[in-house]
Amino acid sequence: RVLDENSKRRRVGLLSQAEADQAQPLLSPLYYIRRALQPFADLAEASSADLADAIPQLLDQKPAMIVMADVGTIPEQVRQRLVDWVD
Repeated sequence: RVLDENSKRRRVGLLSQAEADQAQPLLSPLYYIRRALQPFADLAEASSADLADAIPQLLDQKPAMIVMADVGTIPEQVRQRLVDWVD
């Protein structure tokens, strides 16, 4: 069986400003996104909910795609790095 580039698992970055609530995980903004993507992608998450720290951490992991759940405003100090990644 010959496999092309489309058959490999992609790394997907997940971002949320909401802190994970261990008592009620179903209310987490990323819960259902994680469940939907886990069988098909390698998920990468930042260790911080602070976007000024989380975005650079995530971009360093070289994701193919980033999903942002419940994100309001992207901090100015990391906005350009995110724009450069998109371009």
